[in-house]
Amino acid sequence: VYHQISDAWGTAPTPIAPLPPVVVRAGNKGYPVVYPGPRPIETAVSTFYGPFAYVPGTFAQYVLPLPHALSRLPVPMRVLHSAATAPIRAELERMLKEDMPVGPSTFFLPNDDRAAALLCDALPTLAPGSNLRALTLDVAPRLIEHSFGDHSIAVSTEPVTRQEYLSPVQHPFGGESFDREWYVGRQLTALTRCAESIDVDIARGLWPKVLGLYRYDRIFYDWVTGSVTSSVFGANELADGMQFAWEGMLGVARLARLVGDTATFQDAAYRSSRQQLALFAAWQQAEWNREIDYGIAHFNAQKIAADEIEVRGAIDAWVEDFGSATLEFRSFWQTTNFLYFDNSAQYSFYRDYGLDGRLKTLEYDIMPKLHPNWTNGNVMEPVDGRYYGSDHMAAHLLARAVLFHDDPARLFAIYEGIKGTAASKEWYRILSPGAAGPMLLGLERAQAPVVEIPVALAQLTESSFDAKSGQVTLKLVGRGNGMGIVRMRAPGGEWKKYSIELVKGRTSTIVLRSKRG
Repeated sequence: VYHQISDAWGTAPTPIAPLPPVVVRAGNKGYPVVYPGPRPIETAVSTFYGPFAYVPGTFAQYVLPLPHALSRLPVPMRVLHSAATAPIRAELERMLKEDMPVGPSTFFLPNDDRAAALLCDALPTLAPGSNLRALTLDVAPRLIEHSFGDHSIAVSTEPVTRQEYLSPVQHPFGGESFDREWYVGRQLTALTRCAESIDVDIARGLWPKVLGLYRYDRIFYDWVTGSVTSSVFGANELADGMQFAWEGMLGVARLARLVGDTATFQDAAYRSSRQQLALFAAWQQAEWNREIDYGIAHFNAQKIAADEIEVRGAIDAWVEDFGSATLEFRSFWQTTNFLYFDNSAQYSFYRDYGLDGRLKTLEYDIMPKLHPNWTNGNVMEPVDGRYYGSDHMAAHLLARAVLFHDDPARLFAIYEGIKGTAASKEWYRILSPGAAGPMLLGLERAQAPVVEIPVALAQLTESSFDAKSGQVTLKLVGRGNGMGIVRMRAPGGEWKKYSIELVKGRTSTIVLRSKRG
């Protein structure tokens, strides 16, 4: 809407339609942004977030790709006949038997949601007819239902417009103004994982509350960056919270499609597309800060010289007051926040958009040089004031496994070495099921091929990889009738696609052979 005013000189107004600077910047750096109409005119004006660009006229158009995770996701797999992974599987199943809650807990965020997500992720890898499978089918839905109970979520109010939305309350920081996108995203993700792996009716019965939680993503949304804000006052969008919000949006979109809510699917598909672009742009932002000579370091929030800006990674946050806070890798957490934590869609995103090479340099070169004691749980990292060997370390081990196919026995030995250390007694301990469980699932398949299934078209009920024969076995139940695509890539190899015919309600057994590239 334009409001035309007149001045004493008779100036004729020229309507222009600005574009979000982050969208323009991401497109310039290789993100597949398409402009159906005229290409934006980039001015000499630099904003905090990218170039100020516009299209003459009253509206601008741009088209973004839908996230791949709306339709396909990588799967966990039980690895057979492998001496390297047998101890990993044994530790995972011990944890599922002995350390998991068997009923709702007081703080559902670190317990119920994480436990339910782990159980549902592990379900296809558990032996059919086993006690563990039966336990999962019993406990996971009850944990999910508890986290959506009236005692676990409550009505919150946006502080400016007074719009209402639902917000989780039973977690350690429920009364704070920050990290709401983190908690909402994790809760929606746990529900999605269980509804997809067990029964969609889990989500169908909770759908009104799902929409109430998802309203956070709709209300606290920044047009400039395309990201959900971490603060209810719009102050920032933090690295880990951005990807958790994205994961939750993806889950809402997939569930909306399954329960037949077309309007919510379209809304969540749009927002997850913008959120994905914001994640990509976060990896290009530090270079922009250097170009315009306006870098603000994370810790002291002071301007630093252009040549001191850390451009090898992403940024720590989009910030309302000064654009973005740049990373400082002298902090172990700052080497971790773009990996943290078990967001399977994020690892595929890094591969699909060519960011895995930069992550590999960070993981194997930069981080170990700056933090040589990163595996020693008795050494405290002075910048963050936490012991190494916490769940932050779990994020690195998981990334090394699922992105770079590192030696699972070596990674598991690092995990085992934390037991009994000072780090094993902290709140952020790696040994808690919410941290160790997803990591162990990832470590187990470190030397297995990456397999992605059409999660929108099929329910995964069983998955395994025989390390001796190289055989991948999947059991998929069709959500409808039609053709789907399974993608597989052996470590060091290229992607291969396999067409599969799916019939609604019918189980199809898929057998594939994998060879190293």
